[in-house]
Order: sequence, then structure tokens, then C-alpha cells
Amino acid sequence: MLAPWDAPAKTFGQSSCSVKWKVEPQNRHLKKWMKENDVAHIDHVIGYDMDEINRMEKAERAIAEKKSNDANYQKFSTNRYLLIEWGWGRDECVAAIRMHGLKQPGKSACFMCPSSKKHEVTWLRDNHPGLYRDAIVLERRALAGEGQAPAARVDGLGRHWNWESFAGSDAATPETDCGCYDGE
Repeated sequence: MLAPWDAPAKTFGQSSCSVKWKVEPQNRHLKKWMKENDVAHIDHVIGYDMDEINRMEKAERAIAEKKSNDANYQKFSTNRYLLIEWGWGRDECVAAIRMHGLKQPGKSACFMCPSSKKHEVTWLRDNHPGLYRDAIVLERRALAGEGQAPAARVDGLGRHWNWESFAGSDAATPETDCGCYDGE
């Protein structure tokens, strides 16, 4: 069970979870592997496609800012965006996966992701009740102020709606697109 301070940063007013839960663990692993295998530099391939150029540009701006503040930041790798280099958008990616008979991947997200749509929370509840219960406990504890106090007051893991209060109904509240690809 995660501690409330491990709740998704995005839920409580911070920008992103990806750095803490994806980028930093990968970088730690890569640095260790490179040292063990005497590798000085790698190309780190990021899967943004042509439909996500804004995400690539945002990532590159953040990297440039970190490099300007820390001369040693990410000297071990260069980010490459092959799908963008190839001119592939979402449609080309889906077609290539389908052509090879592979299953379309779903959205890459934690079970307690605040960008989850209501139908995804319902799916989690119905298909992974243990993870759903863990998310509800996490939401309760974080909202009760355990761990780090939320930077912004929100209604729950859904930011503007509370997972626990959500009964799985198809409420009239429109769902906003988080920009993540859900495989459909």
C-alpha cells in the first residue's frame, strides 16, 4: 500500500507524475547498467509520435532548463524521438502494431492515476477490486491530511471528483482528455 505522500502529484496541484515514477527510475537503472557494462553514452528513445510534438517540446524545454542549472544533468544520454523522426502519428503507430498482429497497448498509467476517466475507474473497480480499494484508501488518507499536505485543495483522486463518491454511474459530467493514448 502506498503512503498518502506517494499519491499522484498531478492530483494535488503539481504538474506530473512521470518524472518521479517513470523518468527517474529509468535514469537510475540506466546509469547503473551503463557503469556495470562500461558504456559511456546511450540514445534514450522516447515514444512520442507526431501527434505529441507539444509533449516533446515541453520535455526538451524542461531538460534544457535542468542542464542550465546542473552541468552534470543527463550527460549520459541523448533523447531521441524516432516516431517523430519517421513522421509517424497515432494512425501510423496503430497500423504498424496491427500489421504485426500485436495487441494495441493501453494507456501507460498507475492504477491511481488522476487522469483516469470515470469509465476507467469503473473498469478498475470491476476488474481489480484490490487496487481500487488501495486507491480509495490512498485518497481518504491524502484528503485527511496524512503525509504531505496537498498543495491545492481538490475533491479526490479525480481532482474535480472523488473516486470514492463516484458510484460508477455514467454521470453527465463531460470527461476531459488527458492527452494519453488509451489504445482505442
